[in-house]
Amino acid sequence: MLKKTLVFIGFAFWINAALAQSASEDFKKLQSMLSSTNVHSRDAITAQAMLVRDRYPGTEEGGKAANIANLLLQGSSIESILNPVANVRPAPSKNSLELYYQDPITDSKFYRHKDVPSLFYALEIKLETVNGKPKFYLSTGYTGESWIFFKEIHARCGEKTFVLSLPYKDAYRDVGRGSVYESIDVPLSGKARELATCISKNPDKKVVRLSGKYSETTHISDDAAHALADMLYLQKNWKKINLD
Repeated sequence: MLKKTLVFIGFAFWINAALAQSASEDFKKLQSMLSSTNVHSRDAITAQAMLVRDRYPGTEEGGKAANIANLLLQGSSIESILNPVANVRPAPSKNSLELYYQDPITDSKFYRHKDVPSLFYALEIKLETVNGKPKFYLSTGYTGESWIFFKEIHARCGEKTFVLSLPYKDAYRDVGRGSVYESIDVPLSGKARELATCISKNPDKKVVRLSGKYSETTHISDDAAHALADMLYLQKNWKKINLD
């Protein structure tokens, strides 16, 4: 029995080693094709990336090939894939923001990031300026058929999890065009800032659940995560930004 077990273990080890070798060779072929666009067409390179992705799921090579395939299918240039620096987002500026409300009495101005998918999005950072002085808020939002009366954020970014209590009494609720709206803002500091920073930096799992009487779960989009990163940058480098 022991001999059979050892034979099985040895065979499994050989299979895994052979699979790793094969994945490495196929991925190197993909890299070579990316560097030889005068020889290989974009369609052929995409096909090779998809082959490595599908043949070796769960491996490092398969994950890298999946990213390359996604970029090619989304229309990214070969040059930008070979040179990741070309994909770096420019530093945010006042052009990243949109003025969505100005108080007629106090003249306070309220801004949000242009890349946030919608009003009352699950998680975003908003900016209020009072006499030119900034106040940044982590803003949670929900829109649907009925209120969920949320009072906590449960969030996951990568392997980290957060629970953030919200000032339930300060919630904004409204009704319009067949939907209800719910929103709570908290100052962008402490745990709220830590949560926003974590989500803005994580490329994979970015999930937020607004929880109370009922709950709503949202997978944060890449655009919304980039918007968080931009707003965190603006908070840190406010003196460099001129909104006037």
